[in-house]
Amino acid sequence: MPRIIYIFIFSLIINNLVFSQDQLAVDINHPVYDILEIAEIKGAISSLPIAKPYSQNTIISYLKMAYDNENLLSLRENEIVNSFIKSFNLNRNGLKYGNLYSEGNIGLIWLGVKEKSEFRLNFNSPYSFHMHNAIIFYTKGTIGEHFSYSGDFGFTYDMVRTESFAPYSFTKEWDGFHLGFDEPRYSDDGRERAPYFSFILENDIAAQFLNDNLTIRFSRFRRDWGVGEGSLFLSGTARPYQGIDIHARLASWLNISYSIGSLSNWLGERELSSTNLSFQKMITTQMFEIFPTDWFYLSSVGIAIWGKRFELGYMNPLMYPVIHQNLHGNFDNVAVVINMGFRIAKRVKIYSSLFIDEMEFVGLKELFSRPRNMFAYQLGIKFPIPRLPFTQITFQYTKIEPFVYAHYPEEYLANMWTAVDMGFTHDDENLGYNLPPNSDEFLIKITSMFQSNLVLFLQYQLIRHGTNDPDVAGDYAIYGDVDIPFNYDNPDAYPDKDFLHDGIYDWNNIVTLGASYAFPEYPITISGEYIISHTFWKANSSGVTPPDN
Repeated sequence: MPRIIYIFIFSLIINNLVFSQDQLAVDINHPVYDILEIAEIKGAISSLPIAKPYSQNTIISYLKMAYDNENLLSLRENEIVNSFIKSFNLNRNGLKYGNLYSEGNIGLIWLGVKEKSEFRLNFNSPYSFHMHNAIIFYTKGTIGEHFSYSGDFGFTYDMVRTESFAPYSFTKEWDGFHLGFDEPRYSDDGRERAPYFSFILENDIAAQFLNDNLTIRFSRFRRDWGVGEGSLFLSGTARPYQGIDIHARLASWLNISYSIGSLSNWLGERELSSTNLSFQKMITTQMFEIFPTDWFYLSSVGIAIWGKRFELGYMNPLMYPVIHQNLHGNFDNVAVVINMGFRIAKRVKIYSSLFIDEMEFVGLKELFSRPRNMFAYQLGIKFPIPRLPFTQITFQYTKIEPFVYAHYPEEYLANMWTAVDMGFTHDDENLGYNLPPNSDEFLIKITSMFQSNLVLFLQYQLIRHGTNDPDVAGDYAIYGDVDIPFNYDNPDAYPDKDFLHDGIYDWNNIVTLGASYAFPEYPITISGEYIISHTFWKANSSGVTPPDN
């Protein structure tokens, strides 16, 4: 019988959603981002940067821009935009909303608590139950007119079962490691099979100047720099990292975004310390965005994963990482990205993204066949559905070629020649798109917001992923694992890529129906998802026995 997974999620979030700290970032999962994107397609907003999260100030300005172009939106859509403007401008203070505030000599300070619970049940035999519970204490405040800060510290009580998630959708919601009453508990992959405690730690220190055209942050949160659904290089599914972010709108047609952050893998450091492999690395991401017209978008991105050291070139917001590496030597993992978007007749958005990890100068025939050509690409189209308020359908195809995101360890003199992991990962999870190398995905998604506090979505995914067994195939085979890099000792020994035929492939059909409702008078949101997933494998010459469906 085909394996069918029924997953139920009940998520209760008690959270203060609105404060007057206008410089603080708005969570990338907030539904207002869908509103802004649809308004941009319809022409009510122009020149949206793709580097998210935005500050509350920035979001309010875009919402007001959309409201001023009310003739481009329906009556119901204008009502929804207006309700968001009011909610972001509303101060909810007092115990009813979970917080207290006080005014001091240099600004305001809020103290409060929020709670989140998530439960997932996999009805496939044997049943699997997953839970994540968090109590988070927070402080938020303002200092003068330009500075805001927030800090979250909380405790979690989790029982982690990854099989209660749709394939390739799992991401950790806790930080660090899990701890029991008797002793610390660790598993091979850092995911516990029994309830244990952990913690959550996030922060945001932000300042905005020059009419909010210059934003500087020192923050730890999730980032999403994608032109479509999910980014190839810095995705909202990636774990949060502590970093400095700079966003500068130099002109109406030019925007610069820069992020430098600290990466690690706590569990990897503990397990692999005896092998002299370190996960202490950094990420630098720099993006130039150009808006030559109100219907065309273009951006170029430079990325570097590099071992922790005092490297000034990667700290320069105006120095492309790939150029800097060629100035001081080939010591790091660098990549470049090109993003492009078109809006047609205020009805359709067409977009594409190309991630180039490594590329040989070969003919077109070999471009997609030689494994040393490591790149990923994404093509998509989005269009609002007429006469349905803020309802949008997305068609998207994403392909991750073999060995993308993987990189061999580098040895640094600054680290006494300790080998440093150079994979495109943080906290053992991919920084880019939430698929491993040698994968592709067909995505169809419909999102709708009939009112400001109700979000509905329906999604279908076909995900295909292939790899080989190292014990069977040896070193020179096509692999789809971010931890297995390309072997440069004999690059010509690799066979040509042959997607769907050069390894054992899993095929995943996933249908997700979801809804989220935010109570208008209380800081409570309830969300639910129902997922049906079927996975099967196709036998081929890889020598791997296909698992059961």
